[in-house]
Amino acid sequence: MDLEKIIGCGLDSLTFKKKYDDLSEEIRQKLDRVAKRLWVTQKLHYEVNVNQFSDTDLRDSYDFILSELPALEIYLLCTCLDTMAGKSNVEFDKWLGDQEITKSLEVKEIGCLYHKYKKEYGIGSNLRALFENLHPIVRKWLIDNLRIQRSTQKEISEEAKPDKFLIRLYKYFYNIWRNPFTHSSATRKYLTLATIEGLGEFIPPKEWICASRDVDLNNNSQKWHIYHRNNIDLVFILRLIIQSVIFQTLDIDISEELLHKTLGVFTKRHRLYAMLYEIRKTIQTLISWADEDDTLDLLLFINMAHSIIRELPASDALSMIEIFDESNMLEKKLKQETQKYVENVKQINLQIAEFNVNCPPNQNENPRGRQQIKQHFYNVLIGTETYKELRESPTRFVIIFQLLKNIC
Repeated sequence: MDLEKIIGCGLDSLTFKKKYDDLSEEIRQKLDRVAKRLWVTQKLHYEVNVNQFSDTDLRDSYDFILSELPALEIYLLCTCLDTMAGKSNVEFDKWLGDQEITKSLEVKEIGCLYHKYKKEYGIGSNLRALFENLHPIVRKWLIDNLRIQRSTQKEISEEAKPDKFLIRLYKYFYNIWRNPFTHSSATRKYLTLATIEGLGEFIPPKEWICASRDVDLNNNSQKWHIYHRNNIDLVFILRLIIQSVIFQTLDIDISEELLHKTLGVFTKRHRLYAMLYEIRKTIQTLISWADEDDTLDLLLFINMAHSIIRELPASDALSMIEIFDESNMLEKKLKQETQKYVENVKQINLQIAEFNVNCPPNQNENPRGRQQIKQHFYNVLIGTETYKELRESPTRFVIIFQLLKNIC
């Protein structure tokens, strides 16, 4: 794990090294622990695939993808904020011994002292202070890209009170996500995005997604809706908050340029993984064409035989072409390979579209005969140079992993 690549996004190497070396050993160890957890959550987000387990049924897969995995990732990211917000652990009895107490205390007075202790060392108080002290540029980004509104409000409106917004945002992550997961093993349904667009040098779209409805932020009858832009997700938001706190810890002034670079790094990483999975999906489809499965369930076989042939996906690869940096030799090479890949997919898709027009599915047709027609078409495609080049894509796109390792 490269520490700089995990927590130094947007910084040059010399600046990061100097600022990191100037920290106390205790703070460096804290950052090291946070970096390792960020690395773990990144692996969870991009590299865990429940479908690799053959004994996982569809319902369990959905539960894993929509509830357990997002809740676990958000919880782990919240613990990074816990770590950054927390002071050195001091037990209550030790803290009590350091107070100037000259008389026996009543129960009420002990309660007041404990409240004072919690305010000074309690994770909730420290985490709230962390949100309240976020850098102004980061605050503005959050206010521009999130809305926390009473459930009675019909329209999504501008945030009128930034300070209250930050407190509500803290309560949302702390009371609605972190605490239920920690103390009750409770999860919430939430689908993290496969692709994030509109960040860094891209203009955010206007549409909003409701991340949570009717949540109780204050343990009272008031309910709230939480919205965010449709080109980001809660994981992305938490990562940005954590990164901004890391910058503050490193005594790095957060400028618009640094925020722009950081968002660009997050976006590029996210979209590279999206492209990687798109290519893998394409390769799996190409392999399936050469592997006629006679063991399929009869109903599934009939449905597949009577369906059109789906075109190969290429939208994520196509979108990456726009953001590769040609001054970077690795990215320049990857851009060339991506352009070739997209062109090959386009050629295959033209043939698929033509087949679907000329040989449309017919429900009265014998499914075995229909499948044989499709398999003949697959065999024709398999014999083309375009197909062979696409099948070899994994060996050419191994450089994606090199780029992902050095993306900061």
